[in-house]
Amino acid sequence: MEAALAAVANREMNGEQAAEKFRIPPSTLRDRLNGHHTKKIGRPTSFTEEEELEFCDILLSCMKVGAPLNKRKLTGIVRAIGLAKGIDEAKFGNRWHRGLLRRHSDISVRVISATSFKKAREWTKNRCEGWIAKLHSLGDRRFLDDPNGIWNLDESGFQLAQIYDKVYAQKGAQEVPAYAKGSETDRENMTLLALGNAAGKMLRALILYKGKMHIESHFADTNDEFFLSTNSSGVMDPFGCMII
Repeated sequence: MEAALAAVANREMNGEQAAEKFRIPPSTLRDRLNGHHTKKIGRPTSFTEEEELEFCDILLSCMKVGAPLNKRKLTGIVRAIGLAKGIDEAKFGNRWHRGLLRRHSDISVRVISATSFKKAREWTKNRCEGWIAKLHSLGDRRFLDDPNGIWNLDESGFQLAQIYDKVYAQKGAQEVPAYAKGSETDRENMTLLALGNAAGKMLRALILYKGKMHIESHFADTNDEFFLSTNSSGVMDPFGCMII
């Protein structure tokens, strides 16, 4: 904060530039420049303003790399720092979290949008360029001229129950991606295999459950509009494809 104030006072940059460079909420810097609330109002906080700004910087940095922190993880961090400073860890409860969000308007709580880290890591630039090159090759050989011959096979996983974690993120963020460990259990509840072509024709879809037997309620009232099956993983494998 002091460095930002000095930069503006020395006319090295304006308020917006200083706020962006030193990662300070513009409204906070503007209030300090205008002399508003130069002294704290109400009970003192457990950490200094500069320390809280560092916490906010950590929260936003973690969000940007796909590893946002939730309340439990942030509490662990601030309690460890507070313990080193001789502050009672009981201070860092719900009231402290609400105060942090109130004092720093650029931080808010959002529901994460989980992304498989395994899949994100596998989809590399080389693979993307290779896929585009294959499409160009098929087009050059006129394989894509007839929509009846263009088919797409898509596998989508659905979880019948999901725990949505709330994490700290930049205020106004519409989506907060978070990488999850990829494994067969990512889609252990149900997998839908759909097949259709560019002309609009759809074949009967396959619904695959994890387990050894069907549950009657799973296929009640489907009127044989789907293929239904089970396997040990709940995701497609050579055995699952043979069922079709």
